[in-house]
Amino acid sequence: MWFRSGTVGCHDRAAPARRAQRAPVPSPARGVQHVYGIPTDLSTAGVSAGLAAGLTPVLAALPLAFVLAVLTASPIARRLGTGRATAFLLVLGFAGVLGITLIPQPASQRLPADLGCLVPALALPAQGRLAINDETLNVALFVPLGIAVGLLVGHPRFPVLFVAAAALPWAIEAIQLAMPALGRSCQSGDLTANLLGLLVGVAIGLVIGLGRRLLDGDRPPV
Repeated sequence: MWFRSGTVGCHDRAAPARRAQRAPVPSPARGVQHVYGIPTDLSTAGVSAGLAAGLTPVLAALPLAFVLAVLTASPIARRLGTGRATAFLLVLGFAGVLGITLIPQPASQRLPADLGCLVPALALPAQGRLAINDETLNVALFVPLGIAVGLLVGHPRFPVLFVAAAALPWAIEAIQLAMPALGRSCQSGDLTANLLGLLVGVAIGLVIGLGRRLLDGDRPPV
């Protein structure tokens, strides 16, 4: 930095010291937050390897759920008396949820819990509701299943399917609590998020079903 004292230009000897004072201080290293085994803090060193390892169970569960849905959609559609697309989405929803939430993860990610984790939290954390985090992904996870169940509103099997879908979050958290070897954590917030996602999906499916019936009249289900 240069400044003028009268007409003589002088070098500011204190400038390096001031620049050192203004230099940003590195923030302490933060731990990597995992959602379904996937690190969400991509600025942390070594996350690339962790991301690849965390994605493995998710990438394994979804194709298996898809194949199972393809193979069983037709017989389930005949048994339920509904369309193949609805049966496909129903199987994909159930199988995808079970696969993603129950495939084992590293034990280091497991959090201590007791039976209180089977009581739903009254509300989700306000911070980060629109961010990609554990709560929002747990909500999104159950939306497809909810849509499939919502499409069957008015069907004789709807009450049974709705109760089964609503009981699924409790079954998953109970299994995670009872089987530490899975490396999964039983959390009351997950129950709330799962149930919220299910209700959102049911509402979407109900609207789609009503709209389809209004537009197509007596057209057979697809």
